[in-house]
Amino acid sequence: QGWIMLDTGRKIEQSQLLVSMLQSMLTNKHDEQVEYFLLECILMSNESLVNYRYKYRAPIQMPLVLDLMLLDPTCPRSLIYQIDRLKTYLGNLPKLKTDHSLSDHNRLVLEASTLLMLSDKDQLSLWDDGEREYKNLDDFLSKMYSMLCGIPSAISKTYFKHAQTQKQLFSVDDPIIEV
Repeated sequence: QGWIMLDTGRKIEQSQLLVSMLQSMLTNKHDEQVEYFLLECILMSNESLVNYRYKYRAPIQMPLVLDLMLLDPTCPRSLIYQIDRLKTYLGNLPKLKTDHSLSDHNRLVLEASTLLMLSDKDQLSLWDDGEREYKNLDDFLSKMYSMLCGIPSAISKTYFKHAQTQKQLFSVDDPIIEV
């Protein structure tokens, strides 16, 4: 269970990093050359450039990058892959509720997974000409990030006791015992 918690934290952090990277680099519209370099940088920093070239055999394009980085369940760097692993890990934790309702962390992961599965790469890559931004992508990534940020606190509330008072293990006045 300790390993599950550790790897769950890693998956949450990897997901948050990917979402914040996509949001900071792709939500504003740039000219074609800058956008191409940004997309290429995202693929390179996620070690997915070779996967992209092998899978699509096309020049780097926003919808295809979003498909690979968000929606490809076979790519270990994609968001849906991370969320699927989170569902598996959290499903292996002990159930504390006696009723059959979902715990808060499972509900958040299910919502994130459903949002991903219902998303469309072509809709996410449409940009608003008046504001020169990808509004659909920005809204999607903002929702996803807020769900991902809620998972650790939901896990903490479920599995850790916060009501107990802290106990000091030692003080400066205690004598040092040498063995």
